[in-house]
Amino acid sequence: MGSSTVDKCEAIMAFPRLSQQMPPTVEQDKAPLAYGQRAIPKLNEDLLSTDVKLRQQTLRSLCDMLHDHQLVTQVIKEGCVENLKYLLLDSDAVVREKTTEAFAILALSYIGSMACLKGDVIIPLSHIFEDDFTACRQNAHVVIERLSKTPQGTW
Repeated sequence: MGSSTVDKCEAIMAFPRLSQQMPPTVEQDKAPLAYGQRAIPKLNEDLLSTDVKLRQQTLRSLCDMLHDHQLVTQVIKEGCVENLKYLLLDSDAVVREKTTEAFAILALSYIGSMACLKGDVIIPLSHIFEDDFTACRQNAHVVIERLSKTPQGTW
């Protein structure tokens, strides 16, 4: 009686069930990240992808990463500011919105503000003031406001 129970358990364990659904912890709206030193170069590379969905996912991941002030310097050194500036001209509204959001997050830190100013992003951002989408316009105004303040927080 004991051996038949073991045989049944082994038979059940021998055939794992594979699901076609994504695990609940995987966020499908963000780009999968590389590990370690390759993470930001991979994101920077994906910013220039021809696939709109990949650009959107990459921008969502980048916006999350920019909240870590230690990664802001690496993002700047990798040249993401120049690629983000290019994405301000994108035909997709979500890409433009997330790009302006990334600039707004960058402008929170002194290093990010200086990178935005040195990267001449003010003129491309000013073109967003006439964008059809409210979120893009609002984010652009937030970026300009943050860039116009001194490090002491005054105008």
